[in-house]
Amino acid sequence: DISSKVDYYLKQWRNADEDETYVIPANCPRFGTRFVDVSAGPILESAGYVFVAILGYIFLKEKFTKKKIIGMVVLLCGIALFALGGYLPFFNS
Repeated sequence: DISSKVDYYLKQWRNADEDETYVIPANCPRFGTRFVDVSAGPILESAGYVFVAILGYIFLKEKFTKKKIIGMVVLLCGIALFALGGYLPFFNS
């Protein structure tokens, strides 16, 4: 059951030392980007903010405010421009 696994890891997280709570999340993006193209790294890093907001809504019951929604839309538009930059005619010199 996924909820029991999440509860287990949250209990482990709360009992961890301060150093451990910093090292794990700080190195997750580095570990994840080792397996993708160099050009996809910034896209994944930027998309992380959207994933955090969605996971906060699902697991922590956080509300989506207007600022959050506008920020996510702007961020996703920026990611799209970056990802499609080579295919859009006005980006080619």
